[in-house]
Amino acid sequence: MSTLLLTFNNCSGEFKTSQIQSLNQPSVIEPDESIGENNEIQQPVGDIVLQGSLESGQKLTITGQNFGVGPKVIIYDDFSGIPEQEIALNSPVIGQWSHKAERFKPRYHSYGYSGTSYSMSDDLNPDSIYGAKRTQLGLEFEDSQQVFISYQVAVPPGKNFSGANQIGEFGTASHWKFSWLMDGKNGFGHEDGKADLCIPTNGQAEALQIGGNTDGIGWVGGLDELFDLNGFNRMTAWLKADPQKPLTDGYTWFQMTSDKIGSTFNKEYNKPVFNEESSNSTSTKWNYFNLPGWYGNNQTNTGGVYDDLYMAIGPNAASRVEVGSKALYEDNVDLSILPSLTWTNNEIEVLVKFKDNMSIRGKYLFIFNAENQIIKTIKIP
Repeated sequence: MSTLLLTFNNCSGEFKTSQIQSLNQPSVIEPDESIGENNEIQQPVGDIVLQGSLESGQKLTITGQNFGVGPKVIIYDDFSGIPEQEIALNSPVIGQWSHKAERFKPRYHSYGYSGTSYSMSDDLNPDSIYGAKRTQLGLEFEDSQQVFISYQVAVPPGKNFSGANQIGEFGTASHWKFSWLMDGKNGFGHEDGKADLCIPTNGQAEALQIGGNTDGIGWVGGLDELFDLNGFNRMTAWLKADPQKPLTDGYTWFQMTSDKIGSTFNKEYNKPVFNEESSNSTSTKWNYFNLPGWYGNNQTNTGGVYDDLYMAIGPNAASRVEVGSKALYEDNVDLSILPSLTWTNNEIEVLVKFKDNMSIRGKYLFIFNAENQIIKTIKIP
């Protein structure tokens, strides 16, 4: 199976729109031997040396060659905490939140992908606004024209999808903006000249799109086709503008994984990310992020939880390390990003994180470069 890839930069760093190429994933680098009973590792795997721990929450160092330049990770939050306890701004493993809702408190939830999670509904508060008890976490960051975002999201057991009247159904209108990227804390208005995109939004009945009140990227797919109401859904997006022509040249890559889909769902959009699609003018930068973006309209017993929020910005935002259970990247439904703590051309140190906080022993590492291409596939002993 091949992967669709789009190259943007030539050696000079100039933005270049080239044709989509079908490139095969590199051959798997296999270990020479098992590591024994424990989950500590210090041994070569082909031309790669792995050293450290394979346990979730621990550090692993990957030594090799030609890893390129790493990402600028601005936040990674695995939402590890005590259920119902309020989430602090400085709680993320990397970075920290800038703002949080005050009336309805963001709290930890027991239903998580890799431990506990973050609940978008403050169920401890007896009040609501039109049925919603909407919490929110906000992140302010430097002006950027390239962003990589990934997170897990689910409807916890016993709760309704936003806007639905009962468990197991979807709403019939615009009900849930899963995350919202914008220019300024209040840069979400109609015709305000501020760039904004929801990644994604349930902006139409039982469907997902990438779009905001100013800019629009396009249709993703039907909720019934993509969204697993009985488990977690990983939503990942890489958005990139041409810094020389941000209103005319750009690219978006969106991915979802879940048990319902059964593999990775990938979609590309070869169009500007700042595109004035919904209003008359737009800025050409992002510097604020909300989780969730928003939810509302006919709320009954609504629940939503988020886990493993990762965000990187800048020209190398797509560089990353992921882990999955299967050798072919596209066949995985349990992919997790291992956030990089340090990254040089010859060495990457990551924080291990995987579903249910399991060990990554026997799994596969995928190292991506800044063009979202897999450059190494490593079988972990």
